[in-house]
Amino acid sequence: MVRKNACPRPDRGHAPDPIGGLPPTAIGGGNRFSDQNMRKREDAAMETRVTLDRSERLIVAETMQDVEPILERNKALRSEPQPPRRRGDWGRHVATIPNVILVKWLNEEHARGNVALRLFSKEFDAVIARKLRDPEWRYLRVDK
Repeated sequence: MVRKNACPRPDRGHAPDPIGGLPPTAIGGGNRFSDQNMRKREDAAMETRVTLDRSERLIVAETMQDVEPILERNKALRSEPQPPRRRGDWGRHVATIPNVILVKWLNEEHARGNVALRLFSKEFDAVIARKLRDPEWRYLRVDK
C-alpha cells in the first residue's frame, strides 16, 4: 500500500522525503524542528512508569518530569519588571506550571471526590487559581 502524498511529484522541485512527511528543511533543523525547539519539548516531557506490586496486588503509576528548567525560567521572569496593569488587560503571564504538577492537582481533586473535573476546563482553571494564591505554590508564579 502506498501512502497518499508519501512521495512528492518530481515536477515540484525537491526530492522525496526520507522521514515520512517532514519537509526537507526539518531534517537539517532550520524551522520548528530545530534542536532548540526540541530541547524545549524535552523540558516539558513527562515520563510515566507503570509497575506491578505483587505483594499488595496493586498497579502503581509513577509520573516524572524534569521541572528544573521550568522553575529556573519562572525565577528569571519574576526578576524582570512587569508592565503596569491596564483596564482590559487579559493576556498577562501569571505562571508556568509543569505538567506533572497539573496532574498532581487533578489527582488530588479526584481523591476529594471531584471525579467529574477535567484538565483544562473552567472548573480546573478555578482550582489552578486557588492553588496559585496559596503561598506553598508561590514559586510557580512569574508576576509577583
